[in-house]
Amino acid sequence: MSDVATDVAAVIVDFHAGPALDDCVDSLHANGVTDIVVVENGEEGSTLPSLSGQHVVLVVPNSISVTDAA
Repeated sequence: MSDVATDVAAVIVDFHAGPALDDCVDSLHANGVTDIVVVENGEEGSTLPSLSGQHVVLVVPNSISVTDAA
């Protein structure tokens, strides 16, 4: 683990990532990152089932898809 990890927060934008999302959170935790926010950018309610619940993360629902061009 790097000393930098204690000074880092991560924001993950989830768009139907499925098991890859859980792998991403696991990897961040394994490298010492503990402040993790997941923005649910797909179908509402699709993010939590993708997380194993092993780690505490903040999941933020997003009513406006950031993949849509303005």
